[in-house]
Amino acid sequence: MKYKIIFALVFVSFFACLTAFAQGVVIENLSSVNKFTPLFEIGLGTDMSTASSYFLNNGDNYIADTVYYKNEGDTVFTPYPYTTDLKQNTYSINFKLYNPYDFYFLKSINLEFPFTYTSLEEKFMYDSLTYSVRYTRNKDSRFDLEGMYVGLNFFDIELNPINFKVFSRYYLPFYKYKEQSDSTDDLIYNKQIELGRSNEFLIGGSIFSNFETVSLGLTGIYEMRSADFADRILTNFHFGFSSVKNTEIYLDASYVWSLGDYKDEYRVSLWRTNLYEKYSNIGLGFKIFFTENFYANVGYRIKVWGENSIAKNTVLLKAGYIFSK
Repeated sequence: MKYKIIFALVFVSFFACLTAFAQGVVIENLSSVNKFTPLFEIGLGTDMSTASSYFLNNGDNYIADTVYYKNEGDTVFTPYPYTTDLKQNTYSINFKLYNPYDFYFLKSINLEFPFTYTSLEEKFMYDSLTYSVRYTRNKDSRFDLEGMYVGLNFFDIELNPINFKVFSRYYLPFYKYKEQSDSTDDLIYNKQIELGRSNEFLIGGSIFSNFETVSLGLTGIYEMRSADFADRILTNFHFGFSSVKNTEIYLDASYVWSLGDYKDEYRVSLWRTNLYEKYSNIGLGFKIFFTENFYANVGYRIKVWGENSIAKNTVLLKAGYIFSK
């Protein structure tokens, strides 16, 4: 962990130097345009995802799986092609405390509690070697509070029109992580959703600029993960356009890259948390401040490419209120 932290700090420093020439922007909220001092913020949000396919390790999009199963009385194993429909909704509540003093360091700290509902329904397309009516073979669902996020924005400097931030976030699971056996051979026998994550710590930086009608931004993050999970590098490019005061239409393009070598036990499964994946997302959204303190954000994100990754489509909704003086 010591060497990972050193590497993360070097990564952020390199990213800061690289992006200093890009004059990018990631708009956290449009209140930065207004002249008031934020003290405390509370936000409510939801991410509603659906998927019925996934990207294989070679990048191909795959819809149907095949398992081999021998019914009672049979003498041979029979292939059963099937698909799995995923629905996953995450509801979160976020509390953020701002530093009211005009310092560059320790600008804000926030706590986030995500409640996740996941539903999976497996639909078989065959009964045997002959075609048959498609039917539901198995389904499962679960709803729980898996953990909490603790975030810290510990450096924030503004050199108009450029703003640079360095931040970190820690994910604390509310249970002891159990290593996964991720072979797909037993999927037909074990039909329970196996979600779960280990401790995670990330450190990142963003650089952004606001012009009269356009905002541009770049974010880079190094995420350290334990147990079976590979470390990751996350990047995001942001482009925003605003022709009406306190509103913004934006486009986000992100890339997530898991480090380390691919292993067979990392193979993708909609029933289990992915241990190793690479993917690219494209997102569109609209953000508005109804008043100086009250804002809302609506977005849509689609995974356009991946390796060993679930092909999710996600609708994002968030609303928040900023208490100020």
